[in-house]
Amino acid sequence: DGIHTGFTRAVSPPEGVRIDRVLPGTIAAHAGIRPGDRLLSVDGMRLTRPGGAARLMKSSEARLLVIRRGDTRMAVALR
Repeated sequence: DGIHTGFTRAVSPPEGVRIDRVLPGTIAAHAGIRPGDRLLSVDGMRLTRPGGAARLMKSSEARLLVIRRGDTRMAVALR
């Protein structure tokens, strides 16, 4: 399965996929991603379905995410 990102089930619409839970000690947790954030894109690829996030995370090395938290959009680099 490659890396364990820390994302669990996410639900869509209205935009991107909503993060339900972030597991402690994971890449997502270290990057500051929080439950309720909406994951909009991974490395410039827009997300429209929850399964797309996992596929893109496994196939990407750069892992630049764009998330929305409330009304704020932000870029998050995963390391």
